[in-house]
Amino acid sequence: MILAGLLLQEFPKRPAKSFDLFGFLTVAAGLGCILYVLSILISSATSIALFGGVFLLPLFLQNLQGYTAMQTGMLMFPGAIATGITMPLGGKHL
Repeated sequence: MILAGLLLQEFPKRPAKSFDLFGFLTVAAGLGCILYVLSILISSATSIALFGGVFLLPLFLQNLQGYTAMQTGMLMFPGAIATGITMPLGGKHL
C-alpha cells in the first residue's frame, strides 16, 4: 500500500510530496542500512532487558540479597501473573 502511494505521488503534475531524494540509489541504500542497524540495536536492548528481568534478578536476589528460593519466587510471582494476563490481550490486538 505504501509503494502504491509513492508511485501515485510521482505521476501527478503537482505531487503532495517530493520524493526526488529517494531516486538516488546510494541514499536509499544508506537509509536502508541505517534502519537495519537501528532495528538490531532496539532488538538487542529489548533482549537484554528481558534477560535481566527473568534470569539475573533471581540470581541477584538469592546470592547477593540473601533471599530464599521461596521468597524470590513470591517476589517474582506478580510479574508472572501480569505477563500471563497481558500476553493473550497483546496477541489478540496484533
